[in-house]
Amino acid sequence: MKNKLIIVDWFLELLNANQLHKIAEYVSDDFEFTSLIRGTIGFSEYCKYVTYNSDSFEVNIRERAVDGDKVIVHLDITIIDNSIKYHSKLTAIASFEFDDLLLKRLSIKYVATETDMEYMKKQVEIQYSSDD
Repeated sequence: MKNKLIIVDWFLELLNANQLHKIAEYVSDDFEFTSLIRGTIGFSEYCKYVTYNSDSFEVNIRERAVDGDKVIVHLDITIIDNSIKYHSKLTAIASFEFDDLLLKRLSIKYVATETDMEYMKKQVEIQYSSDD
């Protein structure tokens, strides 16, 4: 179980550094990220999503615990978007699910205001309209 905690800590550290590609060997081929904002996507698409948003979000671990093949992490998320002078803090609960020592699934549930949720949805819309 300790190895799973190490992988999750490393994952979140690389997420903040916008270097998730460095953890690919610990991610299963059928990895899924799921959130209300983004829906369900694979690892490659998740890396693009993180890259696009990395300048605006900082994620910090508040608490973490192992629950069977899952690591549950309570997160503090800071949104700082100076381009529109939007700053906010919210919390989330992330569930990292493993198959042996490979990260198979990451799902996140936000505890956020309606304004924060609208901001995050808008970021996804902007990202995908700029990819066209």
